Amino acid sequence: MFGHIEMIVVLAVLLGLVFAGVHIAISLGITAALGVYLMTGDITVVRNFVANTAYEALRDYVFAVIPLFMLMGDFLAKCGAASDLYTLGNRASRWLPARLAVATIIANAIFGFVTGVSIAAAAAFSRIAYPEMMRFGYRRDFALGCIAGSACLGMLIPPRF
Repeated sequence: MFGHIEMIVVLAVLLGLVFAGVHIAISLGITAALGVYLMTGDITVVRNFVANTAYEALRDYVFAVIPLFMLMGDFLAKCGAASDLYTLGNRASRWLPARLAVATIIANAIFGFVTGVSIAAAAAFSRIAYPEMMRFGYRRDFALGCIAGSACLGMLIPPRF
């Protein structure tokens, strides 16, 4: 049974770890393991809980996808396709202010529509869009803000496959 005393102990350990400067994710993990131990009284259950949680977290497809999207961004940047696309977009939309920023936002929205992973979008477009926006004279903070802000669209737009 998990009573009031155990709950106070878990809360005190959590607050103690946070105020000691331990990262919140690690503090929450430690107190979750402590809570499982206090509920079951068996360290084997705690070991299995931690092992299964770590295995499931590392098995997530994002860890396989992000390096591949970074590789795709490098391929596009190195082969010149990104440069050609941004040059075409710059010429085709002369009437639009901040045309490359708009093109980056639209491309990130399409990328988010396909993948749904904002970290992958930020990784790919920082390799693709940032050098091109610097080449066309955009300010560094504006270019990075445009890429980072539009990368968040990946988690807002659900993927369609």
